[in-house]
Amino acid sequence: MRTGPVILVLSPSGLATAERVRDGLDGAAIHARAGRVDGGEVTFDSFAAHALGLFAGGTPIIGVCAAGALIRVLAPTLREKWTEPPVVAVAEDGSAVVPLLGGHRGGNDLALAIGTALDVVPALTTAGD
Repeated sequence: MRTGPVILVLSPSGLATAERVRDGLDGAAIHARAGRVDGGEVTFDSFAAHALGLFAGGTPIIGVCAAGALIRVLAPTLREKWTEPPVVAVAEDGSAVVPLLGGHRGGNDLALAIGTALDVVPALTTAGD
């Protein structure tokens, strides 16, 4: 069963952007860092554990956080680009959208939809796009 994308938000300053992304996507849910962010449908204590669990379960991830944070957490688990879910980084202020993984498996389309919701052009880096 495939679920909608999860928007991970780590800081209070990213919550408004996460809400704008959620409002622009069907079936997306905000997961917020417990003790740091008041809001979201789900809270989590460990960013690394939560992101890894979502990724392992095939859930598309939208991180309203530094791209490097997502890369460092997920990198050790990367094995097969044809089966891994999309991962998109969004700047906390909504000024940038970058698909990091799964561009041709829905990541680019997801980034385009997020860009529409935020009124920004996503940075698609795949050769065909």
